[in-house]
Amino acid sequence: MKKLIIATIGILGLAALVGAIFLFVKLLRPKVSGLAIESTPSSTVFINGQKVGNTPFRSKDLTPSEISVRLIPVDSQTTFTPFDTKLNLAAGIETVLRHEFAQNEESSSTELLSFEKINDKDTSIELVSMPTGAQVIIDEGTRGFTPYKSTSLSSAEHTAIVSLEGYVTKEVRFRTHQGFKLIIYLGLKKDDKIIVALPTPTLELSTYVEILPTSTGFLRVRNEPSTVAAEVAQIKPGDTFKLIDKNTETGWYKIEYDEGLYGWVSNQYAKIVSDVTASPTTNAKLTPTTSPTPEN
Repeated sequence: MKKLIIATIGILGLAALVGAIFLFVKLLRPKVSGLAIESTPSSTVFINGQKVGNTPFRSKDLTPSEISVRLIPVDSQTTFTPFDTKLNLAAGIETVLRHEFAQNEESSSTELLSFEKINDKDTSIELVSMPTGAQVIIDEGTRGFTPYKSTSLSSAEHTAIVSLEGYVTKEVRFRTHQGFKLIIYLGLKKDDKIIVALPTPTLELSTYVEILPTSTGFLRVRNEPSTVAAEVAQIKPGDTFKLIDKNTETGWYKIEYDEGLYGWVSNQYAKIVSDVTASPTTNAKLTPTTSPTPEN
């Protein structure tokens, strides 16, 4: 019986020793960081200048530190500019980077989720967008506009919807961790599908002057709005001419009686008409004269 007790104690002691050694090794082992990178199209990934693979790329054993990342599209026929950024890798946390290439910066999009260590009891989020001023809705509740900060989110899974007029709406799913500040950066993409409403063409309502019947069978056009002014042309009743101006004192109308030629007619023998289908008459008879002139 004594031997059995001694053997049991030995086994328990050995198990405790092995557990202590395992815990000690785990505590001494340096914590690592995770990194996941996705891109469209597929790209070659460089970390601190070293090629590490192609997207989709994932690593779970990176040293916590600030690193530089460069993405170069694999397809040599594309003319996309390489994407460069810096990331802060936090111990025990996976940083996520997603990038969609385009011909210009406005049409590309970026999604970056990284973490910073803060007070162990706090949970924080900072959401930044480019351009700024985008509406932020988290877990179906309106929160505000970018840049957006909060310390009220619980350590759990969340969904954010970020929208800005003229840009593609982004939906981001993320998890907050106690003791860390989650930083979300979104480079919003221009919405090329937005149809810009063009102004509806409208017919310009032109204003014309119609010549009324006269006792002489014609109406004189004068160089000034007066019956004593020089006559420059004669026009026939029933013809129409484009109205250029109206004299406020005499009421006479200034018309274009021929292409590029202008004169005045008495409002006693003319009336204003508005008609988009009217065509100005251009067959005025030019009769410069120095002889006495009748009233019309």
